[in-house]
Amino acid sequence: MEVGSTYPAVQAVSRGRLELTEKTMQAPGPGRVRIRVEACGVCHSDSGTVEALFPIDWPRVPGHEVGDLVAVLGIGGLGHLGVQYARHMGFEVAAIARGADMVELAKKLGAHHYIDSTATDAAEALQALGGAKVILITASGGKTVAETFKGLRPGGVSIVLGVGPEPIEISSMDLIFGSRKLEGALTGNPATGDETLRFSALSGVSAMIETVPLDQAADAYAKMMAGKARFRIVLTMD
Repeated sequence: MEVGSTYPAVQAVSRGRLELTEKTMQAPGPGRVRIRVEACGVCHSDSGTVEALFPIDWPRVPGHEVGDLVAVLGIGGLGHLGVQYARHMGFEVAAIARGADMVELAKKLGAHHYIDSTATDAAEALQALGGAKVILITASGGKTVAETFKGLRPGGVSIVLGVGPEPIEISSMDLIFGSRKLEGALTGNPATGDETLRFSALSGVSAMIETVPLDQAADAYAKMMAGKARFRIVLTMD
């Protein structure tokens, strides 16, 4: 849209009163950006604006839950599910993996963007997309975590799921001045497992598996350890 054109918005014009209006497009000022909002959640926090729980200059357009960028690093047993979950939760999704051969799979799983970490700087690519709110790191390796950390927007968090012996070295400048966070997560608990299964059933998320007879468990284990599973090996009893 061009500066000077109009767009629809809902604004609070007085305490508790909302009305539909047309706003004039303006150029963003210094230190600001303009984003296109395609969907916005209605949150109880919006009442702070609508009910004037703090000083308000009327009119004011409420709303803060706008379509965030989630990056999933590694398209494997965890990552191929992470991409699907993020997409079905309504996020803009960037999949990060090594090599161009994963592009079609990433798009099939629901990724809006694919970043080949062997051909480009993943952190720079994420910043070009506006910066990630969350980077879900399913691949192991401290270097992998560090290389993508700058791809977070201010207040963003890298969640490490992949376990490895390599230390994670993050610059204090990137951590503090970027207001970024680094967290780890394990497997959850029965309650979160139940929620995940319910969400999967409702949204159609499913794992891509290959079945192996129980008597070939040793071969299955070796294949998994070699990183050749596509993407989850399941042992069967028959």
